[in-house]
Amino acid sequence: MTMSHYTFYRLQLETASAIHPGSGESDLTQDMPIQMDVNGLPTIHASSIAGVLRSLYRADYSEAETNALFGYQQRDEGSGSRLLISDALVLNDQGSPVEGIQTREPASQSYLRGLQHLPKRDHCRLSIYGTAAINGKFDRTVLPAGVRFMLEFEVIGDDAAWCREQSERIYNLFHHPLFRLGGGTRNGFGQIKVLAATRAGYDLSDREQRRAFLKRSASLLVKSPDEVAVPLPTASDTGHPAIKQWHITLEAEETWLFGDGTGEGSLDIRPKKEQRVQWTDGQPDFRYDYLLPASSVKGALAHRTAYHFNKQQGRFAEDLSQEQLEEPCPAVLELFGSAKSKNHPGSRGKLLISDMYCENPEKKVLNHVSLDRFTGGVRDGMLFTEQVLLGGTLSLHIVLTDTVPPEYEQAFTAALDDLQQGRLPLGGGVMRGHGAMKTRKGE
Repeated sequence: MTMSHYTFYRLQLETASAIHPGSGESDLTQDMPIQMDVNGLPTIHASSIAGVLRSLYRADYSEAETNALFGYQQRDEGSGSRLLISDALVLNDQGSPVEGIQTREPASQSYLRGLQHLPKRDHCRLSIYGTAAINGKFDRTVLPAGVRFMLEFEVIGDDAAWCREQSERIYNLFHHPLFRLGGGTRNGFGQIKVLAATRAGYDLSDREQRRAFLKRSASLLVKSPDEVAVPLPTASDTGHPAIKQWHITLEAEETWLFGDGTGEGSLDIRPKKEQRVQWTDGQPDFRYDYLLPASSVKGALAHRTAYHFNKQQGRFAEDLSQEQLEEPCPAVLELFGSAKSKNHPGSRGKLLISDMYCENPEKKVLNHVSLDRFTGGVRDGMLFTEQVLLGGTLSLHIVLTDTVPPEYEQAFTAALDDLQQGRLPLGGGVMRGHGAMKTRKGE
């Protein structure tokens, strides 16, 4: 079968959240580093992108259509993929992809130099009961929000209409609400948005189009004159009937804090800040915003969901045996996932929760003294100081990836209502009065 038709798409992408395209390796300074190219700059391998696209494609189309486009192998039968994807190459401060071995050191450009020193997120592996596992601490290197990439994909076949239809399907998957790249997607990582797209198509049976195809450069640095701009879909076009989404704007009522685990100067506890990239008039710049990570939101919502589910089911601790008490909440297992254990195989959650950033909140320093839990008196040498944030607006985006039993969703929405009404504080120091938030007035 001859492949006489080619359809190309060139996409410019931007990380809408921190992402972790993991390398699968570790070293002395990083538990989970990300993928890097030959220049030591971040990249996203084509195989990672293809895996995500195939998973989303298979959910919406038949197995036969999936195999025809992505290829398959079953015993002695199989076919190659008709979808070809390039690696996603990072863009420099001029908006051009960094391709090939660079003769000039990236350190000569401050932006690329900054991409060689990436932030890390500290994590603690949880047990099936939602508590910290012994020796479970690890860190994950992340690529911050705002980093831009370019990639190209093409669909080849013997029918122009089929190539055009399949390439449009793939392009639409980049706008799918579940499209995430890399690891940690249930902890807020992996969101990608398409900034611009161009398209070109060739019929190799036509002499002029064949000549134009042969003149097309394989380099992402060279834009073909045959490419035309592709309009970006509207928000209504990117929805999915089987996927529920919540967009919530929260306003901190008073003080809130998510500590970074370190102090600074006279401060013993300070809020977590994370690097992001902001593009202004086509020029990138690093900035630091205060962070309330998705994992913190996820933990609070999981515990409150368990409370509401047990309440709705009339499942109270005094009526349960010790064995029943040790069983995890089924609503939490279904919605938030579970760790692998002897009695549970482990499962991926069905909720995608976004990180929340706050740009310029007010800051306030509070002095505290630790109390003896038995006498209630002051402990010697236990004076400490914390810096907290006062007020500010945060945007929360939650996606429910699949249908769940109605009683599970009811418990979750009750927990979400607690959050919006200020009954579920977020972050650290909640027992000291921090973290109360409410939905912004008028929403």
